[in-house]
Amino acid sequence: MPDGDPDRGFLAEAVGNIYDAAIDPATWEVFLEHLACRLDAESASLRVIDEEESSVRASVDYNLESGFRDAYRSYYVSTDVYLEAFRSCRQSYVATGEQILNGRDIRDTEFFTGYLQPRESWFMCGGVVVRDDPLIILISLERSPSAGPFSDADASLLRLLVPHIRRATRIGHMLTAREQQATVAGKALESLSVGIVLLDDSYAIRHANRRAERMLDRNSGIKRVNGRLTASNPADAVHLRDLLAAMSIYGRERQWSDPDAILLSAVKGEPQWLLVARPVLSRQPHVLTCSSPITSAVFISSLADAGFLDRDVLMTLYALTETEAWLACELACGQDLNGLSNAWGISRETLRTHLKRVLSKTNTRKQVDLVRLLTGKPWNLGCGADGRGELQEERQDQGNWD
Repeated sequence: MPDGDPDRGFLAEAVGNIYDAAIDPATWEVFLEHLACRLDAESASLRVIDEEESSVRASVDYNLESGFRDAYRSYYVSTDVYLEAFRSCRQSYVATGEQILNGRDIRDTEFFTGYLQPRESWFMCGGVVVRDDPLIILISLERSPSAGPFSDADASLLRLLVPHIRRATRIGHMLTAREQQATVAGKALESLSVGIVLLDDSYAIRHANRRAERMLDRNSGIKRVNGRLTASNPADAVHLRDLLAAMSIYGRERQWSDPDAILLSAVKGEPQWLLVARPVLSRQPHVLTCSSPITSAVFISSLADAGFLDRDVLMTLYALTETEAWLACELACGQDLNGLSNAWGISRETLRTHLKRVLSKTNTRKQVDLVRLLTGKPWNLGCGADGRGELQEERQDQGNWD
């Protein structure tokens, strides 16, 4: 296109509006107004239509009265002769109305006499932007009889914009889906009865739910310093930094790891915090992104409330052997020694010996106290109805209790 062509400036502004609309849908109206003014059209529309149901899923309009908008939605979409002509178009297609349908044939239709003629919209230019059966996105511009029909040059100019409109609608769809996922995930995080902190690979806090924010604000063993998670006790701070470093490496390399846990030193008059960290395995970040990816998640709860049924966490937290952790998980899941003895082919006396060691290490006196400790309120990390079966099968396969 020559440097002096007036369409160069129009296209630059129009394309900018289109991609702005991918982020802010309200900008579609700005784009349509700009386009209508350039092509001397009285009105313009972008519509998402379900061809199977002959219904309008969504629409953006410029200079279209609400009565006509409602009339099209409620009835005239089912009589739209242009929409019927577009059914055979499998890809994007833009043309003038006269190139799509014979003008005389259009004026004999109910769609023209009932919808177009009362609006004085005799001439059209537009077509298919996106087809994703059964949905189709259409763009249309209308002119009055006094303005005359659209030209081939008008249709050519509109064709230059269609690929950008198509990409922008897909970008907008992806952004909307991401936003919905983030909203659902955020609500889920807020509903949990534990503090959750998400960290990037420099250990900076990227997100903390409300419960975690309250814990950090109390500065009672766990705190935030310069935007990073740390512990009040120097020894705990070192341990926590090492734990987060390990989780960050797993997260960056997208390698799964068992959770790791630390119990922070007690602070008089405050809960004793239990921290469990897991790597967050995200997709490879975009090469041009300037944000650090989230690489680890830290779950914070007071020791009085936390109930962990993850064997690795129990082994770390209470120095249990693997066998002792297996037994503790099974008992917390509702099994008893007699049932476990029969299921695993292990004598009840052997199980009782292991149970005594578990009680000693967890500072509990009776089996009921152990179960109460391990099934404390907010969450379990590894045992459930299905988990019990897996535990039994793996335990039987190992067959070594010594």
